[in-house]
Amino acid sequence: MSLPHYATADCTAGAQNDSMRKPSLLFVALSALATGLPAQAVWSRLYPPQSPPGRIEALMANVESTGDTMMLFGSGPSGTINDCWRFDGTTWSQVLGTLPPARGGAAMVFDANRQRLVLFGGNNSNYLQDTWEWNGTQWSNRTTAIKPAPRYSHRMAFDRRRGVTVLFSGLGQSQILQDLWEWNGTTWSQRLPTTMPAARVGHHLAFDPANESILLFAGNNGPQHFTDTWSWDGTSWLQRTPTTVPTPHSSGRVVSDLHRRRVTLFGGDNDPFTWEWNGTQWNVLLQSSPGNRSAPTMTYDAVHRRTVLFDGYSSGQLADTWTFETPNPASAVPFGAGCAGSAGVPQLANAPFSLPWLGDTFTNRATNLALTTSGVVFATGFASTVPISLAPFGMPGCDQLVIPATSEFRIANNGSADWTLSIPLTMALANVHLFQQVFALDATANAAGLSASNGSELTTGIR
Repeated sequence: MSLPHYATADCTAGAQNDSMRKPSLLFVALSALATGLPAQAVWSRLYPPQSPPGRIEALMANVESTGDTMMLFGSGPSGTINDCWRFDGTTWSQVLGTLPPARGGAAMVFDANRQRLVLFGGNNSNYLQDTWEWNGTQWSNRTTAIKPAPRYSHRMAFDRRRGVTVLFSGLGQSQILQDLWEWNGTTWSQRLPTTMPAARVGHHLAFDPANESILLFAGNNGPQHFTDTWSWDGTSWLQRTPTTVPTPHSSGRVVSDLHRRRVTLFGGDNDPFTWEWNGTQWNVLLQSSPGNRSAPTMTYDAVHRRTVLFDGYSSGQLADTWTFETPNPASAVPFGAGCAGSAGVPQLANAPFSLPWLGDTFTNRATNLALTTSGVVFATGFASTVPISLAPFGMPGCDQLVIPATSEFRIANNGSADWTLSIPLTMALANVHLFQQVFALDATANAAGLSASNGSELTTGIR
């Protein structure tokens, strides 16, 4: 066995040359291996053996630790419905036990850092300002000295970059409120940026995975219906200027599609189409859908990687369940194990919310590198291999995990290094598998001066 060229002492010069000449060859090989799969994300109706009674404006969030979608309250023909349901991806089942007081117009999100459902406010003949959390077993009332004013028809979203729940606006006891609050699991803090979107109700708030910020769209203040788009980064609001915008959609819903890196908008205002925000623009998807309906309930199921929709109103209660997902998902799946350098074992994984989608630029990231590491070699191929020991080459405990077709050197900075791949929007490149491993320059790691990461299997997908 001979040591792969990317793991030799002169790997820096060799890999730099490779990085300049081999990407085009990689795409030639990709095209040869690819199979055509002309598809994109589509709506599908499910027929679970058991379903909740029909309703509008229910609260819904997905518990990422289990993949269960939880639905609470909502309004039916007889008023507010006081129940809770769980959807496991196949069927609905009612969740028994003590609930927060029933209400309408509240907001609920899932705190992915603390694995909690967070509920705030609403109206049950009184304007409410209570904070409730569900830990997977029971609800608890989180009493705090400082909290937002009583309100309903407000909106909340969980900021995955900063780990806080963001609340904006809503109808207070005497006026529409123009305020911004954040909940960190212990305290509510009011944020006072210099510029703020106008006060509103019926707006949309979601985490934008493309910009890693909070996206605000539309809403109204009674006579005026907004079609503006804003981003909140934790410090300031930035108004966006997309060339095309959806209609106001005051009774629609938005979700953050974490894997497709989109914010999805559906329902309301006589618009049967699905709209998506890609970080800079709104785009309409001209395809079949659950049909025009107002006030549906939606959430993103991060485990099953799909949007879940329940009910809404269209000439009566529908009580139907739909999903929105791509049949050809992109993925980045780790495999195997690396070996330690002076800062520990290098880790190879996709950058946050980045996956190898057609028509996009994908980023794979090596982390946990020694701060003294000048760079790494990304070895990429079309096949993995059973672990091949590199101990005979001065790398005890290290294994080769891929059969390389290219090797590319990247400069490390503050203990990490990125590799990017621009993937053409060519359907023939869907469902192609690439395998990658990183070798980091680390003079004190071993006799070869190299440490190795785990492997990463990449699958190209169609959004």
